[in-house]
Amino acid sequence: MLVSIVIALVVLVAGAAAFAWYRLRNLPDTRDLARRIDEAVTAELEAADLGTVAVAVYRDGQMYVRRYGADAGAPGDTVRFEIGSITKVFTVLAAQRLVSEGRFRWTDPIWPLLPPEQRPPTDDGTTFEMLATHTSGLPRLPESWFARLDASPDPYAALSASDVFAVYASGEGRTPWPKATADYSNLGLGLLGHLLERHTGESYDALMQRLLLAPLRMEQTTIILDSAVAHQLVPARDEQGAPASPWTFGALAGAGAYRSTIEDMAAFLRAAIERTPVPGLDWDSTWALRRSAGGDKVALGWQVDRLSLRLGGIDQLVWHNGGTGGFSSYLGFDPTRRIGVVVLAARSNADVVDGLGMELLLAASHTSFGASPERPAP
Repeated sequence: MLVSIVIALVVLVAGAAAFAWYRLRNLPDTRDLARRIDEAVTAELEAADLGTVAVAVYRDGQMYVRRYGADAGAPGDTVRFEIGSITKVFTVLAAQRLVSEGRFRWTDPIWPLLPPEQRPPTDDGTTFEMLATHTSGLPRLPESWFARLDASPDPYAALSASDVFAVYASGEGRTPWPKATADYSNLGLGLLGHLLERHTGESYDALMQRLLLAPLRMEQTTIILDSAVAHQLVPARDEQGAPASPWTFGALAGAGAYRSTIEDMAAFLRAAIERTPVPGLDWDSTWALRRSAGGDKVALGWQVDRLSLRLGGIDQLVWHNGGTGGFSSYLGFDPTRRIGVVVLAARSNADVVDGLGMELLLAASHTSFGASPERPAP
């Protein structure tokens, strides 16, 4: 009798799950995606006190772009946000172009490119791919940096390239290979940026401009904001809502230095989804899964998620987010269904911004714009 009851319950639960799966993946298209975007962003803007938010949502070849909030500016204004760790994706995509040119291979060791006076005594086996996929065993940041980083409103400004190479050579905080799993590392991507500089003789920013940003016409995406455009950076706030200072990444530029506009980030989102031709850049190969460890699925620069939004019809989520002292960002898309979203916020509140990004993706998965978005694409 008990066995029959258990079997019946299992069948009932399985049937309910199957029905929920079907319903979520087959919701009716109300053809009002622009309205749903506005409602979702406005609700979160008020509930989480995000200040200023900009979004771009792409579906069926159409892009909806809008800025919201007190400092959103007028149409045609240039409004910039710090995008934080989305910079890491730029770093790896530029490196991919150098790989395609035969400058190095992802499996090459980094040891020969380290300064001779600041390298481990022997090759420790770290490759370019390990840095690009967060599988080198390097910590997010070394413990020895925390005191001076925590004491500054602009924590990375005082770091030098020598600091990065020295802490790598010391092995501080590193999990030795092959025990290392996917461990997100700002240090690792900062180091990768410096290795690209040493390999090419060009500055990090010059490399990014030449290899990625210029080909994609992302003219408003920069590291330095000179006096003529500094006012375009949105006033930002920290997690407590207090005014926050801009961050200067300096020696960790490859991990998070860029500022951008929602229009430029919409162009980047479109380029990724549509696989815009850039010599030597195979977009699909960059989000092909390289390693799965401890629940983390990592690709070249991207994070890959095949579970979180699957009930909503998104079978493969390629994404990255970012955060600085006063900004949060999220970029995610389904390369198969050709839908995607960017959210930029002038508030340090990554959980809310990530959640808003995924909410907009789910809306785009089953709702279209109708005839056309209500606002023009960039």
